[in-house]
Amino acid sequence: MQDFGLNNNIRVGAKLLHVQTSFSYTTGLIATSVFEGGKLLQLREYSLPQNLVNERYENEVKSFHNDVISDLEFTWLISKKLDRVDNIAARKKLGMFFLNKGMYEDARAQFLFIRKQSDDKQPCNYELGMICYHTQDYEQALEFLKNAIIDFPRYADVHLLLAKTYFEQKEYKFAVNHLRNAININSRYHEAYFTYALVLLQSVIDAPNYSRLNKPQERLHEALDYLNQALSLSPEYDKQIVEDVLITFNQPDKLPDAVQRLRQELDRVLKSRKKNIDDNEFYLKFMFAGLDKDPEAMDLLIMKIERELIAHPDWADLHYNLGKVYLAKAWYTLAKTTEAFQEALNRNPRFEIAKTTADQLTVAGKDLTALLKKILE
Repeated sequence: MQDFGLNNNIRVGAKLLHVQTSFSYTTGLIATSVFEGGKLLQLREYSLPQNLVNERYENEVKSFHNDVISDLEFTWLISKKLDRVDNIAARKKLGMFFLNKGMYEDARAQFLFIRKQSDDKQPCNYELGMICYHTQDYEQALEFLKNAIIDFPRYADVHLLLAKTYFEQKEYKFAVNHLRNAININSRYHEAYFTYALVLLQSVIDAPNYSRLNKPQERLHEALDYLNQALSLSPEYDKQIVEDVLITFNQPDKLPDAVQRLRQELDRVLKSRKKNIDDNEFYLKFMFAGLDKDPEAMDLLIMKIERELIAHPDWADLHYNLGKVYLAKAWYTLAKTTEAFQEALNRNPRFEIAKTTADQLTVAGKDLTALLKKILE
């Protein structure tokens, strides 16, 4: 087994882009960089599950590389279409699509446009806070997120992101407070438990005598409890990390390395999710990119999600997205079926069974359209 890479030049609108993908067999990390004139525009990374690293890593690397190229072409097409229509909801979904793909400046442009057009005084605080967090502008992130928490005080994700931002600022007490809030709102939030452990361990390194938190040894024991809770809630984490933390109880000099490994592990788990199609992508492709009229594209999407389910069979979101694509395909099939019966009736107006069937299918089609619309929105 060896490292592997791919390179392509593509034209997207008036831009000539270079897409470069590398794969490290040692770490299982796929990294795709997009350049324009030598300038890095975006970096997208994906941690390949170990079973895929061993079995078919070359196919997965090629698939990820091609997905990035498809995303670049797709987003240019959608952006051009949305420039001609007044659809704030679609723009927000495009902004979230950009954000989830790591295209932060494109995402920022969409959310700032929404902010300018909206009657609401300060919409998109959470989304803009996420962008600032990922671009390491933590002071600005805090400004947006403090406003977001006023708007959504019971939204666990906002509390988690605020905690992570305070963590980067070494404001450990504030980080702990928001992590407690996140867990109180969602007691099964494994990322919050894992982050809580990280905050406590890092605080022992940086501020062992910090009076606003428990004594260092108590924090270590708390961190172990939170790590165990995270591992019990999600099979995605490597259980070896707990053993690494246990070592630090009697060897404090090992604690920085253990924390670094924990941060890398959380980063790996989060990156392993970035390949999946999300709600925003499906909506945009269905509404603006012709997916509603392309059964072959739906079949390819089904294959893509089912491939992901092999690696992540416990991910509810993947099963949900698979169901949505099947529902869209059923909607398309029902529409084509109705057309066929209606055409039979056009050819023979006295064809009673064709008329009865076409009428019943029309009613069913309206119900299915309403259901699909509700799910998409």
